[in-house]
Amino acid sequence: LARLGAVDSSIPLVRRWGFWLVSLLIALYVPLLGSYSLSDPWEAHYGEVAREMLARDDWISLWWAQEGWFLSKPVLHMWIQALAFSLFGVRFMPDEMLGAATQGHFPQPEWAARLPVALFAILATYALYRAVAQRFGGRAGFLGGVVLMSVPYWYLLAHQSMTDMPYVAPLS
Repeated sequence: LARLGAVDSSIPLVRRWGFWLVSLLIALYVPLLGSYSLSDPWEAHYGEVAREMLARDDWISLWWAQEGWFLSKPVLHMWIQALAFSLFGVRFMPDEMLGAATQGHFPQPEWAARLPVALFAILATYALYRAVAQRFGGRAGFLGGVVLMSVPYWYLLAHQSMTDMPYVAPLS
């Protein structure tokens, strides 16, 4: 039981299957997250709620534009999105968010909004790798991770700022 979940540190990092899986996930999931606009109407809704949290300095009351209270989804996704906006310096005041992106400021708001979701997907895929590798070996875990990351619906959820991945990934 002491070695349960332990990583063999005597093996160099570049010879570990998990390292290559995470590297592949980062290369495929992270760079182009901001290269297209918010595609689903809910992506824009969640982004606006996160922006309102920052602009109003109120992390408890979920508010959506001038419509009023936004109580249809759990708050976790909006919190992590607002944290990403803050961490990466996305301008959140009205009429500033997209203006900064047009002036070449990085990151684009879309990238910052989607990054936490992509990180959840990467962590969940790595959790699958670890579980399979523990029982069947590193190669089998790597292949299981590659299969999961290439499933179309998983790939889509990892690239949209939706509440699904923050819900599904911790369940993994």
